[in-house]
Amino acid sequence: MALVPGQYIKDLPVDYEGEIFAFMSVPATLGGAEIPPPTLGSWSLFEVADLKWTNGQAPPDFWGFLRAAHILAVREKAAPLVRDWLAAGLKGDAPPLDSPPKCAWDAAAVTWAEASKLEFTPESVESLGDALALSFSGFAMLPKEPVNGLWLFGAETMQGVARTLCENLNCSFFEALWRVPLCVAGHVCAGIVKGQGRCHVGRPKDPADIKIKLDAARAREDAGELHPWQILDPKWNPPTARQKEANPGILVEMESWKNRIAVEGAAVIEEELRGKGMIDV
Repeated sequence: MALVPGQYIKDLPVDYEGEIFAFMSVPATLGGAEIPPPTLGSWSLFEVADLKWTNGQAPPDFWGFLRAAHILAVREKAAPLVRDWLAAGLKGDAPPLDSPPKCAWDAAAVTWAEASKLEFTPESVESLGDALALSFSGFAMLPKEPVNGLWLFGAETMQGVARTLCENLNCSFFEALWRVPLCVAGHVCAGIVKGQGRCHVGRPKDPADIKIKLDAARAREDAGELHPWQILDPKWNPPTARQKEANPGILVEMESWKNRIAVEGAAVIEEELRGKGMIDV
C-alpha cells in the first residue's frame, strides 16, 4: 500500500492574517456594527440557542444572523436574554420581519442592530462566517479525539478550557469565558499539548490533497517508479514489493540517485523533483 509522508501533503489553507487580528481582538465589521471575535461563552450560547448556521448545519437566515451577531456584540449580557427566550419555548422561532418582537432578546437584538447599523448582506454574512471559522483554527491543530456527550460547549468543556486559560494566561474565569477569543484559546491548548511532547500537533492536512498524493503514489508504484521521498531519503524509504515487481531495476535507479545526491547535494535534486511536479509543498 502506498504511503505518503506528511511533509509532502499540503496543509489546509489558513487565514494567517485573520488569526493575527483575532489574537489582537480586532472586531469584524458588519455594515456599521463592530463585532468582537467569538469567545468560549458566546459559542456556548450559540449551541444552547441552537443557532445551526453558526456551525454550518443550516444556511444563514436573518434571525440566526442577528441573534449570533448580538451575542457576540453584548457577550455576557446576552446570557439571561437567551435563557428567558428558551424558557418561553421560542427556540427555532423566526417571526416575520414586519412583526413586533415576541421576547426581550429579539427586542434587544433589533434595537442594537438599528443603533449599530448592522447590515444583513452577503458580505456581512461572509465576514461573520469567517470570524466564526477562525475560532477553531487552533483547536484544529490538536489530534482528533471522540466527542463525548451531546454538548460540544457544555459545562465540561467550559471548565476545562477556561481553567487552562486561567492557569496559562493569568486571566480570570470571567475573562476566559467572555473576553479571550476562542482562536487564542485553541492555540494556547495546542501549544501546551505540543510542549508536552504529543505527536501530530500541527496544521491539519488538506483532504483533497491527501487523495491527490495517494493516487499519484499508487500510480508510481504500479509503474515501478520511485517516490520523491525515496529519492531524497532512501535509507528510511526502501522500494516496496509492488515497485520491485513492476521494475526489477529500481534498486539500481535508487543507487544512481544516491550517487547524484552525494555529488550535487540534496537541495539540487529536490529542486529538480519540484521542476518535474513531484514535490509541490
